[in-house]
Amino acid sequence: MAEHLAPDFVHLDPNAVFEGAQGLSDAYSRFRHDEWLHITLRRSSVVDVAHAHFRYAWEGLESGKTVTRG
Repeated sequence: MAEHLAPDFVHLDPNAVFEGAQGLSDAYSRFRHDEWLHITLRRSSVVDVAHAHFRYAWEGLESGKTVTRG
């Protein structure tokens, strides 16, 4: 995953700020460790730039059904 992110990538979450590929991995680690929860994240909008930050919408899917958005 790190090869697809800019070196200064920052993920902003309502609860925290995560920096770099490891930070993004840490942000979603709770989804990976739950054996019963199989969630897929996908981008659901075009990527745009606002105030020097990339913005996009995403969806979290569980068994093909949207369960969360951001």
